[in-house]
Amino acid sequence: AFDVYLNLSARAGAWILRVLGNDVSVAGSSLVSPDLSIEVRRGCDGLAPASILAAAVLSFPGPWRSKGLGLALGLTVILGANVVRIATLFLIGVHLPEHFDQSHHFTWPVALIILAMLCWMAWATWLLPKPTATR
Repeated sequence: AFDVYLNLSARAGAWILRVLGNDVSVAGSSLVSPDLSIEVRRGCDGLAPASILAAAVLSFPGPWRSKGLGLALGLTVILGANVVRIATLFLIGVHLPEHFDQSHHFTWPVALIILAMLCWMAWATWLLPKPTATR
């Protein structure tokens, strides 16, 4: 079942790359071109930042309906950003290979964690009661 998710992530990343004019195909969970082949593996799936968001939303006081909305929207944003991550890492691997390891192991993971926290902050701010003006 998890292999299906990794394959869908690879396919979505390849779709973005093809829209941008790249000759990319998918084999299993790998993106393959004449210039580069990368594999989407466990840990490169966006689930760690998605889990951070889920824990933050579920532990925050509020109605379950609001939590469901926060999870649905936030997880969509994070997992969508992870597909962008896959595509950009492929492009970095092709055009700036000397920056691939830094981008893969540091820049993108930190960016996705920050995105998870920003999604939580936006949701929590929306959920909290709005102050009323007093005279």
